[in-house]
Amino acid sequence: MKKLKKQSRKKTIIYFLDRAKYYNNAGKYDKAVEKIKIAYSIWEGYKNWESNKAQKMLDKIIDAREIVIHNYLTVEERKIRAIIGD
Repeated sequence: MKKLKKQSRKKTIIYFLDRAKYYNNAGKYDKAVEKIKIAYSIWEGYKNWESNKAQKMLDKIIDAREIVIHNYLTVEERKIRAIIGD
C-alpha cells in the first residue's frame, strides 16, 4: 500500500471502521474483525501522530471491536439457548 497523507489515513481508518460496522450488522463477524485489524494496522504504522488525535482514533477502533465481540457473543448465546431449549 502506498504511503498515505495524514488526512487520507484518518479517512481510510474511518472507512474500514464503517465497513466493519456494515459487516457486523450483516452478521458477517469474521469480515468485520478483518476490517478492524486493517484499521488497527494503519493506525499502528503511524504512531507519530499527535498523541491526542492518535488516542481518539484508537478509541474508535477499540469501540468498534467491542461492538463486534458483543454482537458475536450474543448470536452464539442465542444459538446455544435454542439448542438446549431455554
